[in-house]
Amino acid sequence: MFGKEAPLDLHALAARLDATEAVQAVGNLKAHYCWLLDARRPAEAGALFTEDGVWDGGELFGRHEGREAVSRFFVDVQRDRLPFSLHGVLTPYIERRSPTEAFGRWHLNMPCTFRDADGDRAVWGGGWYEDDFVKGSDGVWRAREMRLTSHYWTPLDRGWVVEPFAGA
Repeated sequence: MFGKEAPLDLHALAARLDATEAVQAVGNLKAHYCWLLDARRPAEAGALFTEDGVWDGGELFGRHEGREAVSRFFVDVQRDRLPFSLHGVLTPYIERRSPTEAFGRWHLNMPCTFRDADGDRAVWGGGWYEDDFVKGSDGVWRAREMRLTSHYWTPLDRGWVVEPFAGA
């Protein structure tokens, strides 16, 4: 305690700070993405992606490649399929993989209004997001690819045991 202290390694400290800031930035980006979609600002949510970014919702929501296509999908899905949503992304896991690349995984639990041929229904949606992020030359983190694996989109009054996917 009163002996000779190890010298402070500023390079190691800077690397740790950079990694911590990357994790915080990616978490904030995901939270902002969710808020923008819930606040009905789909074009702004699309702008969080790289120019060649991808949003992949699997068989249920499709794959959309390029920032413009992602933005268009968000506009269309809010108008035609999900007129109300409240994204709850839980159990975050964020890993900085390099100074310019990161990965994040969240569990989605989303009350929403699901619009289909039967009209509007209260639905619970759930699944996992597994996302890749990159830090641009401007120092801003953006989504390179967001992948949603759906586990259920079930009518609130029926539950996922009876009807795991609305309209199925």
